[in-house]
Amino acid sequence: LHGRDTAVSTLRSSLASPGAFVVVVGEAGVGKTTLVRAAFADAPLREGGGLSTLTWASYLPLRRALPDLTDDVWSGDADYAADRVEEALADAILFVDDLQWADVSTLDVVERLAGRVSMVTGVRRGDPAAASVLERFEPFGRRQDLEPLDRAETLAWLSELAPGMSVEQAELVADRSGGNPLLVTELADA
Repeated sequence: LHGRDTAVSTLRSSLASPGAFVVVVGEAGVGKTTLVRAAFADAPLREGGGLSTLTWASYLPLRRALPDLTDDVWSGDADYAADRVEEALADAILFVDDLQWADVSTLDVVERLAGRVSMVTGVRRGDPAAASVLERFEPFGRRQDLEPLDRAETLAWLSELAPGMSVEQAELVADRSGGNPLLVTELADA
C-alpha cells in the first residue's frame, strides 16, 4: 500500500454513511482489491467478485460474497435476491470486485442494493465491459480512480521492497512497471 494512504482514507470516508456506494476504477494490477481490503480491514466486509471465464454464471459474484445463502435465493428474481442479500449483510459492507465480469442478474441485484447497503465495487479500466458498467452505476454513488504510483513513490517503495537493488536496477523497474504495483513486485523479484 505504499503511496496509498490518501486513497485509503478517501475510500473510508466515502463509505462512512449507511448505504454509500463507491466504484473503485483502475487498471489490472494497480491494487484495487488491496486498497478495499486495507480500507476496511477492521470492518465486516463480505467480498465476492466476477471471473472473466464465468461471466455466464448467474449471481456468481454474490454467491462468493455470501456463501451461506441457500440456493433458493439465487433461483429467484433480482428483487428477491436483493432482499435476501440485504438481510444477510446486516451491517457488513458488500465488496463486489471485477464488476465488469458480473452477469446481468448480479448487475440487477447490485443496482437494487445501491443506497440500501454500504457497497464498494471494483471495475477494471480497459476491459471491454467496463464502460457500460461504469455508465450504469455512475448515478448511484461515487467513483474513485486508482492510478499507478508515480516515479518517486515507485522508487521509494523499491528501496524498501528490494533494499539491495542498485539505483540503476530500481530506475529500470520503475520505467518498465509504469508504477503498476503488481508489475513493480514482479519485476523486483525478477
